[in-house]
This record gives sequence, structure tokens and C-alpha cells, in this order.
Amino acid sequence: GTDISFDLELIRKFGVQVHAFDPTPRSLAWLKTQNVPAGFHAHQYGVAACDGMLRFAPPKSPAHVSHTIVQRAGSERSIWAPVRRVATIMKDLGHDSLDILKMDVEGAEYAVLHDVLENSIPVRQLCVEFHHRWREIGVSRTREAIATLRAHGYRIFHISDSGEEYSFLGPHSG
Repeated sequence: GTDISFDLELIRKFGVQVHAFDPTPRSLAWLKTQNVPAGFHAHQYGVAACDGMLRFAPPKSPAHVSHTIVQRAGSERSIWAPVRRVATIMKDLGHDSLDILKMDVEGAEYAVLHDVLENSIPVRQLCVEFHHRWREIGVSRTREAIATLRAHGYRIFHISDSGEEYSFLGPHSG
């Protein structure tokens, strides 16, 4: 997307390294126009539950930027883009745990969360935007994902007013 304010604030306040993943053309073009600090690392691939290439449908509104792997009407304008699993990304970057995993992956979050849990990836804090408002997904998928996260020791500490963004403390949060 085109909102990296959270990422930039983490770098400014705490001096951390932030890795961002987005394969979509408009996001990549926008990012090239930004003056980002040295601690911000942009990767030109998406996060998914598999390694390889996936088909991304464009946003319903031309004013929006983010593409989705959820195929819907208008998908004939889809693009193919590279994706990687969280475990693969961590291995490539030499990480063995994550302090924060923040995801707004336009409907792919359910499969990505399943993959993260199946692989016992240590995450201290998880921030995820659920897309249950989409007809293709529905609220039951989000309820199931939250129940599964809780069963794995994740605890909710914040829910946005929209009821779509959830923040969890992971079982590895100390």
C-alpha cells in the first residue's frame, strides 16, 4: 500500500529495522518517490502461504492501490507477482523470530496465519487486518482465525473501531 507511517514511526522511535513486502506496481512506484530511512527495507514480493507466483486481482476502485489474491469480478485485469512464505522470508533474512508481524495482505491473511502457526514461527506481537467484510470471505473465517490464534496462546490487546484490525500478544511475548 501507500501508508508506511507505522513503519516509519517504529524506525524513528526505536531505531529498529523494518522489512516491508509488496509486489504490486502502484505501491512499488509510490515507494520509489519516498525518502525512507536506512532502517526501512522494501522487498518486491508479497507474503503468502506459499513460495512462487500468485495471481493478484486489482482493487475494485481505481482510486485504491492494493491488489488481492482473492479472485473476483474484474480479475481479467489480474497480474502475476512473486510471493514468499513467512518462514522462507525469515530464513532468507537470517531471522529466527519476529518482534512484530503486521499484515494487511488483502484476504491472504487467513492462509498466512495458518502457515505461521503450522510452522511454530515465534511472533511476539501480531497486527492483522481481517477482510471479513468481503463477500468472498465472510465473518466466520475471521472468527475461526481468532479462535485458532487464541488456541495457540495469542491474546487480543486491541481491536480497531472498524472491527477489522486486531492486535495480539503472541505466546512468545515474554
